[in-house]
Amino acid sequence: MTQIAFLPIYPEDNHLYSQFDASILFEEEMPLIIPAGHPWASRKLLYTRDLHRETILIPQSKYICQYIQSQLKLNHVKVRYLQMSTFNMIKQSIKVGLGVSFLPYEAVKNELDNGELVTIPVSSLQIRRKNGFVIRKNTQLSAEEQAFCHKVESYFSSSVK
Repeated sequence: MTQIAFLPIYPEDNHLYSQFDASILFEEEMPLIIPAGHPWASRKLLYTRDLHRETILIPQSKYICQYIQSQLKLNHVKVRYLQMSTFNMIKQSIKVGLGVSFLPYEAVKNELDNGELVTIPVSSLQIRRKNGFVIRKNTQLSAEEQAFCHKVESYFSSSVK
């Protein structure tokens, strides 16, 4: 049985914290992603008011949805949400103009490099998520598993500096 899992870690995920001990390794930015031909693509910066009445494409992950919605609500941004099953479906939908989205940078790296999609900062709005690993509570890891966890933690703590 696998004792360690790597995944996004959300503070609101009570089920995760009730059964696992979590170690945060890094945070990743989830920038606003728009199609390359979008009128905003030539701008250096958006303001939260620019997002009003925009369609925001969101993944099925309960916690990403809650987080994005809460961040927009904190900034008094009224948008429409359209939930989609995968990051790939969201990326394809952005390309054809169905909406915009906040996605992890690594999930759109190829499309950004190819010029199909563009990121644009939104003033006073930063969407970030934590990533790490979890270990089932009351589990004794083998010496190899412990060494692996320490190596991973060491790698991320040195690469963040």
